Amino acid sequence: MTIVDDANQRLDAALSRLEAVMQTHLAAPDKVSAAQADRARLEQEMGTVRSEYASLKETSTQVSQRLDAAIGKVKTLLAE
Repeated sequence: MTIVDDANQRLDAALSRLEAVMQTHLAAPDKVSAAQADRARLEQEMGTVRSEYASLKETSTQVSQRLDAAIGKVKTLLAE
């Protein structure tokens, strides 16, 4: 499940960048417009990462189910 782990890491990185931008925004009011642009970009990136994560999670579930079915068939064949 390294694909899911990678998606989680990208989501964590996006959230960390968002938090850093928010800290910058709070610490330097004169940089509000730059922080707002960064926030909008990060929110969009976070939405993309979340979407990728959901897709990867679904794919992982399907692969797991298929593997379970294949293992069951192999066990049945071995039992005969």
